[in-house]
Amino acid sequence: MARKGKIGGATIIMKDEVGFNCNENVIKLDINDKERLNPFYFTSFFNSKFGLMQIERLATGNVQPWVSIFQIRKLAIPMLKNDFQMEIEKLVKLSHQKLEDSKAFYKQAEELLLKELDLLNFTPSKEKVAIKSFSESFGASGRLDSEYYQPKYDEIEKLIIKNSSKETKILDEFEHIKTKFDKSKDGYNYIEIGNVNVSDGTNISNYVLTKNLPANAKIKVKKGDLLISTVRPNRGAITIIDMDDSDLVVSGAFTVLRKKEISKVNTQVLQVLLRTNIYKELLLKYNVGTQYPVIKDEDVLNIVIPIIDINIQTKIEEKIKESFKLKEESKQLLEVAKRAVEVAVEDGEDVAIKYIGKIYE
Repeated sequence: MARKGKIGGATIIMKDEVGFNCNENVIKLDINDKERLNPFYFTSFFNSKFGLMQIERLATGNVQPWVSIFQIRKLAIPMLKNDFQMEIEKLVKLSHQKLEDSKAFYKQAEELLLKELDLLNFTPSKEKVAIKSFSESFGASGRLDSEYYQPKYDEIEKLIIKNSSKETKILDEFEHIKTKFDKSKDGYNYIEIGNVNVSDGTNISNYVLTKNLPANAKIKVKKGDLLISTVRPNRGAITIIDMDDSDLVVSGAFTVLRKKEISKVNTQVLQVLLRTNIYKELLLKYNVGTQYPVIKDEDVLNIVIPIIDINIQTKIEEKIKESFKLKEESKQLLEVAKRAVEVAVEDGEDVAIKYIGKIYE
């Protein structure tokens, strides 16, 4: 449970981790009598409004709120029927399984792509020295930084060209979207880099009044657009807009791409490709700056990408869509578990179990 900064909320360790540890901003709670108090119910309760309100009430500090361990010991939890607690456990476990299945589908999609390119077990060169003439270096690229010319980048690009039936550039397959938004509207759902989950490529948005939008809120996007973070691009903050929302704005720190009608590369394939370790490595080639490395839109647009068999692309697309669907279902099941706890506290366990039953239907 988080006890500093963004306090409240709880998570449960689902695997037996050897040497599991956590930092001082998180408190680890171990339930003494697990037959009487189910850990899954316990976790869901402290993610519900009744758990969060208790923690918020005990918090001190404004800029960096925190809760002491002594105060956490005072938190109250209702002892509901064991049958109900077991229903919550089933929901949380099903949510976890869907999340694991989601990860498996994504991994299958990535492996399918890398296998098609014969790069599944590729390890880039560690050689640091490259000897190039003026015309091959500054004369061609305008770059004087030695990092740009590391042999591994040439090696990656040559293998992409060699192992694909045909190569192309992003700018030939995707439109670069720069559409500005109408500032006369009251507000927009806004996505910034921090809203992109670098572990799985999903995203969330937050509704912000137009007058409160940051200066960097610049580009109006729509469902199907691909966002590529130009700040520390090797982190993999690359996501596809999957929501039907006409009032959606994103940070100017994204390169926004929209698939052309004549494109020979699926959007999902490009997302998976750019999130592979190979392409995250390649994106480092174009970094400018040291403390705050970024890449330029034109560098993203000129990246060489492979054109692979359309049947393989379709399989990758299907796996990615299934992965995101399962992740969304996992998220919804946790919401059901949380809401069921709230219903049980307000109206009783029997009413809450009926609520769960309707969800399953």
